[in-house]
Amino acid sequence: MMKKSNFCPTHTKELMRHFCITCCTLICMECIVDHSGHEFVRKEESIYILKENGDKIIGNLEIMAGKTEQLIEQGFALTKQMKMRKVKVMRQIESHYDKIIKQVQLKKAETKLKYSDSLKVEECRINRE
Repeated sequence: MMKKSNFCPTHTKELMRHFCITCCTLICMECIVDHSGHEFVRKEESIYILKENGDKIIGNLEIMAGKTEQLIEQGFALTKQMKMRKVKVMRQIESHYDKIIKQVQLKKAETKLKYSDSLKVEECRINRE
């Protein structure tokens, strides 16, 4: 008794004895009409075609895996560069604002001194009167 899977789902009494390379599917003798102009082989030969396609896919996947690995490495390198740049820029910001703070503190001390001197002058003037 033949397995149910060997029979065509469309033409249920026909065995699928051919493989349509164009559609990458098993077909029966009646389906060949629907696949007119397509390339097909006997079912037994399809294993070689599928293996060849599988080998090509594996080769392409290996190439893509290599490229992906390179992109990941480049991503890590860029991340490292960004972190180093961040540290440098943060130091520059810190230095810049430290200078501004120092200038403000000097101006504050200068203003307080001028005010204090003004008060002394005014006190002396008041005391003389």
